[in-house]
Amino acid sequence: MRRLWTYRALPGLILILCGSSWAKESSLGVKGAMPASTKLVPMTASATSAQTAAPKAKDIARDPAALVTFLKKNPHRMNVETMNPALVLTMSELLLDGQAWLVSETLLYQAVKKWPDRADLKRAYARVLIQLGRPDYAVRIIEEMNDSQDAEAHFLRALGLVRSKPKSDAKSKAALDAFRAVLRARPDYMDKSGWTAKDVQTQIDRMMGVAPPRSPHP
Repeated sequence: MRRLWTYRALPGLILILCGSSWAKESSLGVKGAMPASTKLVPMTASATSAQTAAPKAKDIARDPAALVTFLKKNPHRMNVETMNPALVLTMSELLLDGQAWLVSETLLYQAVKKWPDRADLKRAYARVLIQLGRPDYAVRIIEEMNDSQDAEAHFLRALGLVRSKPKSDAKSKAALDAFRAVLRARPDYMDKSGWTAKDVQTQIDRMMGVAPPRSPHP
């Protein structure tokens, strides 16, 4: 699915790809294949013997997937120092749409280090970590924020705790409290993953033993 933000941000993406700053290499990234979880953070660039030509600006404007394809093959050409936080988030979403999960994770890892006070970057990073099987690390990232009114952060913390292993009563209680905090902060919560406030309440009821033991999202 193509997103409106992709096209709004294309001028910035094109400038990064085609401008002189693009030639400055960094130590970011590996190709977008799923490795063992212990290799996710931090990451170092894979050595490549051949360089793939960067797509032309007109090709990106016509098909943003060309940029994703290029970065999958050449993740070391991506440099967070040439971006601002908004562009990092746009680039991350574009990479996720193209199934380049690990390249997106690496970009967000570097962005959170560069802008440690940006809650939006930490939420995006935690979401990717959960999907990549690193819920414990995602919970640590979210707990650094300490914002009682951030419904999305509460949701991600709850999801990370639920998926964390090994299970424990303490984690279950913390997850239940986090799910409740979601609805306190935003009674009409709608997560980008598809969860609604009704789903959150169903999860709370299930954890309390007042609903069938079935997740609203298999």
